[in-house]
Amino acid sequence: MAETQLTDDQVAAIQATQTAGQDAAGAGDGAYQISLPNEAYGTKMTRQEHKLLLQTAVANAGRVFKDGTITFGVEAIMWYNGDALVNKAAVGTQSLTNNQTNYIYYTASGTLTVNITGFPVPSVTSHLPLATIATGSASGAGTSGTYAYTDITDKRQLTAIEPSNTGAGLLNDLSWQDIVLDELNFTAAEPAAPTVGQRYLNTGSGASSVTAQVVAANDIEIWNGTDWSEITPSDGY
Repeated sequence: MAETQLTDDQVAAIQATQTAGQDAAGAGDGAYQISLPNEAYGTKMTRQEHKLLLQTAVANAGRVFKDGTITFGVEAIMWYNGDALVNKAAVGTQSLTNNQTNYIYYTASGTLTVNITGFPVPSVTSHLPLATIATGSASGAGTSGTYAYTDITDKRQLTAIEPSNTGAGLLNDLSWQDIVLDELNFTAAEPAAPTVGQRYLNTGSGASSVTAQVVAANDIEIWNGTDWSEITPSDGY
């Protein structure tokens, strides 16, 4: 199915607005003039610009951005929590912890949360991971009290959904799931120093090689800070 393009009249209306702005820019001392492209080229470019603006608006939802020396902002985003629409306006000047990796996410009900311990275990706390920001000595430059935009790691693309068969799912009976980091045989190569929320697909059954925890092949193992929580994947994972 092809997307419906702007009509010629709609393109002409947009170009008329742009032309009015260009005419104003060309008036007065030190003025400059902008040469308009030929009509056919201008029509094509306006249609492409319209598509780009629509796509950018969607991609911008929930984006974390730098707005101060050691603060951040989040663009507007909305989602359904069950039958309730959660509509979050853009926010700014949110504080970060210096010299740490900060984990930023929304809870299912809409509370913006920042911590330095990691994203929650999805099976325990439904949430929307947004980004991590490394500050101070943890940042790329290693300078205390600040960070660069390159120290922001977007985590929105890692969000997936899992059907909830327990009735406890918050997001329209869905719970958010982070991506697994790797496929490992825990009986031979259990991660020795995992961080909270890290997830692995286990390929072996028996006692894990580090914690001696009993694990089952093909389960997803999630480190909760003390031991591994297991999720048995359902169809659609």
